[in-house]
Amino acid sequence: MKTLSEHETLLKTLNDKLGLCESFIKDMQIRLDCLEQDKLANSIEIPGVTVTDNEDLLATIIKIGAKIEFKLLESHIVSVQRRGKQTHLGPPPLVVFFKDIIVRNGFFSSFRTNNGLTLTDIGLSIGQGSQARFRAHFWTTPVLDVNLL
Repeated sequence: MKTLSEHETLLKTLNDKLGLCESFIKDMQIRLDCLEQDKLANSIEIPGVTVTDNEDLLATIIKIGAKIEFKLLESHIVSVQRRGKQTHLGPPPLVVFFKDIIVRNGFFSSFRTNNGLTLTDIGLSIGQGSQARFRAHFWTTPVLDVNLL
């Protein structure tokens, strides 16, 4: 049978290990948040683009680039995807991941220069909402508050 002193030593050792584990988890969460922010630094979100059957999102983004006078190549784009599902508020937004921040900034700069375009001007909307303004914005995740852990 262990003595009280041995149990206290074991308890202290376990508490020390628990502290190390908690510290490691906080560090990993911070690193994960940094990686997410880095990934999203090269992306933009474009809401309001109508969902179509067999849509080619890559071709859609290249078409948008042409309309805002920014020559966009397939090699400039890592991926394009919809985020979320169709709701009563409208179609899920497109999220475009560019190969680097330089391409993203060039696209966004051309977008701002051509601000005021409607979805019809871009050729992306059919039916209701066709006069909605074309919008784009940066997409980031909330910064993790490690004090909540």
